[in-house]
Amino acid sequence: YYAGHGSLRINSQGTKLAMLYNGKPNHADSTLVPSDAWTGGYDILDREMTHIFNDAVDKGIHLTVLMDSCHSGSFTRGLELGKQFTERSITYDPRDINKGPETLPNGEKMPSPSDREKNPAVIFTAAQQDQTAKEGKFADAPDNTDHHGAFTLALIRTLETLPADAPASDIYRQVRATMEGEGVDDQTPWMDSTDNRKAQPLFGGVTGDSSKARAAVIGIDDDGTVLLDAGKLSDINAGSEFTALYPDSNGQHVLLRVKNLEGITHSRAEIVSPAGSKVTISQLFVLSKWVPDALDAVHFWMWPNNLSMAEIQAAVAQVHLAGVATIADAAEEPWTDMLAWNGTAWELHHAAKSSTTKLQSVLTAADLPTLQNVHGKICVNDTVTDAETKLLATSHGISVAYKASPNSCQTFLLKNDGDWVLQHTENAAITPLGEKLRAAALKTALKKNAKLWVNLPPPNELAQQLTLHEKDSLVQGVDDADKAEYILVGSIEGGKPQWTWFHKDEYSQGPKAALTTDHTAGCSTQSKYPVRTDWIGLTGTAAVANASSSLNTYAARLAKLNGWLHLVGSPDNNTDADFYKLELKHVSDTSQLNMNTPDAEGDKLQMYLKSSITIREKRWIYVLDINCQGKGTLLYPRKAGGNQFPNDADTAREFPLPGTGSLHIGAPFGVE
Repeated sequence: YYAGHGSLRINSQGTKLAMLYNGKPNHADSTLVPSDAWTGGYDILDREMTHIFNDAVDKGIHLTVLMDSCHSGSFTRGLELGKQFTERSITYDPRDINKGPETLPNGEKMPSPSDREKNPAVIFTAAQQDQTAKEGKFADAPDNTDHHGAFTLALIRTLETLPADAPASDIYRQVRATMEGEGVDDQTPWMDSTDNRKAQPLFGGVTGDSSKARAAVIGIDDDGTVLLDAGKLSDINAGSEFTALYPDSNGQHVLLRVKNLEGITHSRAEIVSPAGSKVTISQLFVLSKWVPDALDAVHFWMWPNNLSMAEIQAAVAQVHLAGVATIADAAEEPWTDMLAWNGTAWELHHAAKSSTTKLQSVLTAADLPTLQNVHGKICVNDTVTDAETKLLATSHGISVAYKASPNSCQTFLLKNDGDWVLQHTENAAITPLGEKLRAAALKTALKKNAKLWVNLPPPNELAQQLTLHEKDSLVQGVDDADKAEYILVGSIEGGKPQWTWFHKDEYSQGPKAALTTDHTAGCSTQSKYPVRTDWIGLTGTAAVANASSSLNTYAARLAKLNGWLHLVGSPDNNTDADFYKLELKHVSDTSQLNMNTPDAEGDKLQMYLKSSITIREKRWIYVLDINCQGKGTLLYPRKAGGNQFPNDADTAREFPLPGTGSLHIGAPFGVE
């Protein structure tokens, strides 16, 4: 535990906080200020403390580090000037460290003690790297005649309030709420460790239960309304209820109900029960009734599902017996026909197909064989010469209609850039195959070289376990495919049935013209939503529970992805106005990566924030990569804190996000 002064020192090769020095942005490392600093000696660098912490962890020591000092967020005290608090920070050291990030003998970056897979440390700090740590007089301090660190006092209160086995994550949340409730501005504590370690008590022990969403009280109005630190980002809405995580002195758990959201991180709630109950600043609550944020639901539709698993397997056997060529993934492979179930019978849907044959600028006898291969009449609406008219009229096997209605022809002879082209369209058609699928009937209905998509309906055992009609869910089933964003389709892979959620608009576009290789499987080249989720195979009724669970999970992920894509960056939805925008620049020459600009394997990019005006309002910045399957990866911040901009040291209109390194262009290549 350390409580004292913290500062910053210039490091031109650093990757952390950017600060202005002599009018130019420079990186800075965090330091601890020793008692003899006034003599001109050096501060203690954060990398020096990292060595000490790693040595301890290597020996098996269970390490918890508490630091109540200014600029401790990257590392591990001072206060803003105000009525209650005093400033206690020391100016930064301009002497350049001039050292890059430390590496191991093999060249890899030295691991943080809080990132270790085995025995990770907990680093709990009072402030972000660019913030000072506040102190002042507090009425309930052990000695109210002296100043105390706001972080230390909040931690003491929390440890006295929560049980000894409370998860470290709960302690962090209550400390943060206590400081905010006390009006400690511009100081956000940070806890750095692995998720598993933060689920354990602060000083080690048996893992607590921290799986449910939490909220902490950060304010209480005169009328008893409670301000919580959970808002839109917590995916809650009015009507959600929170129950006190720990009982009060009477052994009762207070129940709160959310009245309205205030921005993306706060909400106001009322006390529901017990009657006359009181709550306190920083008191923790756990979500006990969820009413989701009022985003638009994502709608799902499935084919008629009145066939059993046994009947589906019988149909698969008939397809196999027919010996026809099938495709496994309609999102990626071309197909000519689709086998489907309409609720009473099997049908073969012949896909519409178009072909274009280029001829010459003037029709001659050399074009006749091509024209004679056309079945049915040829419609000509463009101007033909007398010689061409005579040629068409006297040629055997050619039927021509001039100035015909477009709906009356499948084949057109027309001019394109001065040349004649023959355009043939084979309309979509349906061939009924009967209630029971027979291999012989299927084989007869398919043309030579056909590619069959066996779009199996979901068996009723599977359909009954899909949760598509739960109240307040963002996943909602509909009875009309036209009202859906996703439909459940099937296919056969390796002789076994499988199903996936398929984007309705992509399905409506019909078959692929060719095998697609320009994107990762499941990605759409047409929209920001996936073409499909992963395929889920089903070998029998015993596997139905697992298959339905996976499909329900994928539907929920699509709904969550929809929520991410509609997330706004500020309470008033004014995301773009008066704030930074994200840019990607090439590390080699700082040129910007623009839309439709080619990029190449091996290129390295760095993330920048840029604005056309000087920014005053501070916001927390997070950068996420969401791939085409809805999986999100946090790109920034990679380490603790340092993600509030503009920070106190740098108000430039354009600067690289500190501590991010570079992004590498590499496989797998795709449109995401």
